[in-house]
Amino acid sequence: GFVLSEILSCFFLIWISRNYFKLVFNNFFPTVGGLFKFGVQIVGADAINTLNKQLDIILIGLFLLPSDVGYYAVAVSLSRFFWLIPSSIQKITYPATSEYWSKQNHTALNNMINKSIKYSSLILVFIGLGVCFFGNCIITSLFKKDFSASFLPLQLLLIGTVIRGSIAQPIGASLAGIGRADLIFKLTAFMLIINALFDLLLIPRIGIIGAAIATSISLSTGALINLVLIVKNMSVKIDGGWFLKLLGIVITSIFLFKIGMHLINPYLLGSILLLAYLLFMLTFLLTKEDKIILKSLSGSFLAHK
Repeated sequence: GFVLSEILSCFFLIWISRNYFKLVFNNFFPTVGGLFKFGVQIVGADAINTLNKQLDIILIGLFLLPSDVGYYAVAVSLSRFFWLIPSSIQKITYPATSEYWSKQNHTALNNMINKSIKYSSLILVFIGLGVCFFGNCIITSLFKKDFSASFLPLQLLLIGTVIRGSIAQPIGASLAGIGRADLIFKLTAFMLIINALFDLLLIPRIGIIGAAIATSISLSTGALINLVLIVKNMSVKIDGGWFLKLLGIVITSIFLFKIGMHLINPYLLGSILLLAYLLFMLTFLLTKEDKIILKSLSGSFLAHK
């Protein structure tokens, strides 16, 4: 059923697109060869990425107990929730990158990439801090108290998940949008190698904590390299000072929570820190233009409601 639905969807897409494309045989084989090479690199990167996502669970099942697989699977499933927002942004940035690049509109391209990663970072950091503060309560509410062992792996996974979701996931297809799918393939393979090496090194020694550390290292390293490749190949300028401010807020918030949770109610403290983050974000991290854009988006959303 799945295979048939994919085949029928492909033919349906061709049929509804027939008025927008014209089949010509001029340079047919070179064009098909180029498309095939591009497609193989994209499919290969997707296959490696899928393996990379499951590798830690496979190795936990190989080296540890079945219960450890369950605890880690809970942490992974909650951490992957963070990628819903940046993945949605990526569906817009991919075609936009292709359009701006083909028209040599570097100003619009630079603006889009910067705002995409900034907005995604602000949202994911807020959610990440919330899960960091209240994650144990969330896990025990959704599952049994026995699954509280999933909390520490979740906290470790959040590091890599938030970093990748902030600076890589929203613009993850931009390199493909400028025809450099080969870089995505190489980067994904590199991330798999890093993840596999650290998994094999850490899982037998420290269990699911090691798997979470390995995954976070792989995700964070891949995200930073992806950003460097985008800056290098697309001549994009990233506001490093802005991200240092955000990093400072995150470190300070976590430090205050770890110290203050022994003095006052942790739920009250976590709520205060999240409100302080929102206030700091509105005051120092969002420009006047950003506030106008967000206000416009909020108005459009409420109007549709």
